[in-house]
Amino acid sequence: MYNINKATYMLNEKINKTICRLAILGGIILRVVQFLYRRSLTEGEAPLAMNIIERSFNGLTKTLDYNQAAPIGFLMVEKLFTLMLGTGEIALRLFPLIAGIAALYLFYRLVKQTTDDTAVVFAMILFAVCDHIIYFTSEVKPYSTDVALTLIITLLGYSIIKSKSSVNLKYLLIFSFIAAISFWFSFPAVFIWLGIMSIIFYQLIKKQITWYTLIISAVIPAMSIFLYYLISLRFIANQGSLVNVWQSAFMPLPPRSFADIKWFLFVPLRMFKFPAGFSVYELTLALMCFLTGFIAYIKEKKSILAVLLLPILITMLASGFKIYPFEGRLLLFLTPALLMIISQGLSHIYKSLRSKSMIAAYALLMIFFLYPVGSAAYRLIKPRAPEELRPGLLYILEHQQTDDIIYVYYASENAFKYYTYQLRSIPEHIIGIESRNYWPAYYQDLAKLRGKKRVWVIMSHIARTFGVDEEKLFLAYLDELGQQQKYIQFPGAAVFLYDMSVPINQPILQTPLR
Repeated sequence: MYNINKATYMLNEKINKTICRLAILGGIILRVVQFLYRRSLTEGEAPLAMNIIERSFNGLTKTLDYNQAAPIGFLMVEKLFTLMLGTGEIALRLFPLIAGIAALYLFYRLVKQTTDDTAVVFAMILFAVCDHIIYFTSEVKPYSTDVALTLIITLLGYSIIKSKSSVNLKYLLIFSFIAAISFWFSFPAVFIWLGIMSIIFYQLIKKQITWYTLIISAVIPAMSIFLYYLISLRFIANQGSLVNVWQSAFMPLPPRSFADIKWFLFVPLRMFKFPAGFSVYELTLALMCFLTGFIAYIKEKKSILAVLLLPILITMLASGFKIYPFEGRLLLFLTPALLMIISQGLSHIYKSLRSKSMIAAYALLMIFFLYPVGSAAYRLIKPRAPEELRPGLLYILEHQQTDDIIYVYYASENAFKYYTYQLRSIPEHIIGIESRNYWPAYYQDLAKLRGKKRVWVIMSHIARTFGVDEEKLFLAYLDELGQQQKYIQFPGAAVFLYDMSVPINQPILQTPLR
């Protein structure tokens, strides 16, 4: 009987390892396919890309233009890649891709130490197919780097916490130096380090470790973050425009109204959708698995739960002091912790069902994994491309005639600037105004082009959620001012050609299309 049980265990272990390896391989393929699709830079990426392209290494240590902020280390690596490989999308997104692929292996190393065998498999599948993690692995932003560095610090930190007084000096120094370096590549890395240090300090109080463990783990990273603050962070903190942009993403501290109290319930729950990537129909099941995993960790591995949850609480507190926004893509680095707790809970529920009904257990897995795996497979055929301004601009350049003028939608300005730089062609153009609070101003702005025979309008990053769909609004206004010659749509972008020399035959539109 012992030999049969041992053989069964070894077979299951081999199957689990195979699935995990396939998940890593599949995750790499998904990330590389999205990367090689070479989608257009979004309006979010383009301004940071222009800073990287236009500035020297020294210039990147100063306050960035276009209302941007990014870690100095990330900017330096990006600059190096552009000097070696050019300024195209491939060069700009290569570093995030490398970080994203490394994160797959690092996540596997971490979940093997912190979850049960079945949860390891579930967690690897979820991480490999997570839509937002895949997408931001090919984004000219440090979010993918945030995830990789979070995993490195957590992996090393947990090993120290687990070892307690038996940890050796060499390992402590490695943790300290990597944490210290990470701060220069990832803003939220400090939250992960603070979470680890909180647990180490607790162990010191409980006399589970010695003072030298705390000091070595703390001094070098603390010196690094202080130096980084003097060089860069204090200037970013004084960028009032950045604080204003993210005003709604800060935790209300203290809460002063019922709406503030609701923040503490709804905003953390939103993490399950973005960045964790669960669809609307999965949210209830994901939340149930999270609560089950939470309880399981409390009963079995409290230290792991502390490692996973403390950074979330510290990030929320930082948002309360307007240090770091608690919103969407900026929380991508917390996704591994969420997926691990959810996977641990799913494992417990699955095992409980399996002991009663194999059909029910497999049905649970089918319901849970069908959408994320199916969605990821679909992205192999049709990768995400939210703002395809590049093909729109190329179309205009191929069909433009002498004396044509281009009207650039205000929210497309930075992407337009990047691609005209890339194409080494700057056609005659006008940058439109932003007037989301007074729509007739758009009409007045477009009316300045009356008398022009051929006016191209290019739009991407189109506002559709501020009371009006601005693409429809612009079309309605343009139809009053001229005659449409062409209307070409691209994913997340559009190009119009209008003859504005024709007389106006209709009254000015008063009520925009919603």
